[in-house]
Amino acid sequence: MVAGSCTNEVTVNVSVDRIWKAAACEDHILLPKIIPQYFASAEIDGDGEAGSTKTFNFTPAAAPLTFVKDHVEVLDHGSHTMKYKAIEGGHLGRTLKSHAFEVKFEAVGADSCVPAELSHQANTFVDAMVAGFCTEELTLNVSVHRIWKAAACEDHILLPQIMPQYFSSAELIGDGEAGSTKIFHFAPAKPLTFVKNHVEVLDHGSHTLKYKTLDGGHLGHTLKSHTIEFKYEALSADTCAVKIKVEYDTIDDKGLSDEEVKKIKEGTAWMSKAVEGYLIANPASYA
Repeated sequence: MVAGSCTNEVTVNVSVDRIWKAAACEDHILLPKIIPQYFASAEIDGDGEAGSTKTFNFTPAAAPLTFVKDHVEVLDHGSHTMKYKAIEGGHLGRTLKSHAFEVKFEAVGADSCVPAELSHQANTFVDAMVAGFCTEELTLNVSVHRIWKAAACEDHILLPQIMPQYFSSAELIGDGEAGSTKIFHFAPAKPLTFVKNHVEVLDHGSHTLKYKTLDGGHLGHTLKSHTIEFKYEALSADTCAVKIKVEYDTIDDKGLSDEEVKKIKEGTAWMSKAVEGYLIANPASYA
């Protein structure tokens, strides 16, 4: 196994007392309310103080994770320090042998504070890969019907047209439905030359698309496997939401850095926004 830790520090524009109560003392109450797309429910065993356990149940959007059960190791109201240790669920038994995190909130003004994540430790199984995933959600100002046809069904046609600086050409092997393969060739200025994706899912009813990379892209460089899923949901006649989930296994035992994960999220979001921009500028296309 390999031990690791990471730290982070951010400033939030609320008082330390309010963030402490909401994010530390009552996170099991608040998270399912404000992030229902990921937290289905939460349960507490105990009075919430040190020694209690909190179980957070995830929605299908967090698959393959279903829940995580955390033990409250520290809940110090004086120093505003909390420490959880995962005792079941989450990534335990999958990629992690142990996982703990500690957050310390410090006042920097009457209405602002710094939640500093002091330690975030994990012991990973060394099996030549580290699994992970990241998610992103966007609101697009086009109908779900138009974005589905353009971004899911005919992306191999559209992307080289609207983003020639990145995509030089694309090929389709099959009828475009599940089981087909799409090969995207990148422009010469890019470090990657191509990516070959297998269409795992193309569900026209739920507007769900899932690709699995078979060759090219980052496979063999930093990634051992890579899949991406897009789910489009109508919000109104002319707007929709797209939920993006990227899953990957890295070749080495280091995983991806925060910056690399950020680039993945920005890249997938950027392509969706590019298609949105094209459809808004061309209202007759994919009508």
